[in-house]
Amino acid sequence: MKHILENSYPIPTHKSWSMMDASKIKCFMTCPRKFLFEYLFGWRGNSINVDLTFGTAIHAFVEQLYIHGMNEKGYEAGYKEFLNLYRAEISEGDEELEIKCLLKNPTSASLLIKNYMSRYLTDKFEVYGTEIGGTVAVADNRELCFKIDLIGKEENGKFFILDHKTTSMQINEVYLNQWQTSYQVNLYLHALGAFLLKEGYTLEDIKAFIINVMFLKTYKRKPYNKELTIEEYGEGFLATDFYRHEIPYNPDMIYAWLQEVNNWLDIMEHNLELLSEANISDRFLKAFPKCGNEQACVSYFHTCKFHSICITDANPLQLYKSNPLNFEVSYWNPLEDQKTIKRKVKL
Repeated sequence: MKHILENSYPIPTHKSWSMMDASKIKCFMTCPRKFLFEYLFGWRGNSINVDLTFGTAIHAFVEQLYIHGMNEKGYEAGYKEFLNLYRAEISEGDEELEIKCLLKNPTSASLLIKNYMSRYLTDKFEVYGTEIGGTVAVADNRELCFKIDLIGKEENGKFFILDHKTTSMQINEVYLNQWQTSYQVNLYLHALGAFLLKEGYTLEDIKAFIINVMFLKTYKRKPYNKELTIEEYGEGFLATDFYRHEIPYNPDMIYAWLQEVNNWLDIMEHNLELLSEANISDRFLKAFPKCGNEQACVSYFHTCKFHSICITDANPLQLYKSNPLNFEVSYWNPLEDQKTIKRKVKL
């Protein structure tokens, strides 16, 4: 979609506009107006994102286990990587102030990974690659960004993706079913197919996408103190659980997904054309309309951070030069944000 930058728009363009991934498409599908604010205006919350930081750091932790092994060396290397990423975003002072750090902190990460090592010590598969990312074509002149946590190869020669997820949500049928139609799952399976074809394999060698769920939850409402060990808190302060949910590879479903994703990209490009025709003086903005679905405004029991703008400003182009309070302009490019990538490919 690089050609979209060739158009003239009423606001400055950014190279990240042309770099699409599953998260950006999901945002557009949920609410085009939110997509406009977050990815075209570049309005990002300036508060610490504990969930994202902890999740990214845990990914790096687990990766080292599969590089060095489920042993002390793997643990030490992983914990070092975790701390480097975690402390780059969350200082010890921030940790004491952020309520989410009661659950997501270096101490809980240590417990989570030690229990993970105990659960999967007997994993029997070849680690074909970790942290593989880049772009994959979905049509002529269209590509999407992806980052695969781990590609595994079973003893029978079948390949699979192991994708790490950390959650405090209950692992039940509802939680697991959300991944069946996920654009991330379909995109990564499509990328795995393109990657393996390039490596000399066939699509018949693909088995599945496996959601590697790591559950972490606090059960004792005891104030967090980083000086105390888990043992000093007492049994039951933190609970962990693990589950692997397999989504089989189905070539026909990937083909169907390719048609769907290109349909959504067509709609997105149409809205970009409308944006190029818009003016700051317009009474309202036709491009990237509000979704009209009140459930999207309060997802995960939180009101959308752009809610107050949506209900008061018919043409948000008039606000572009004065981004709202508690927001900063920070464009997100999924290629540049792949901090832990070990191998970059263009498929």
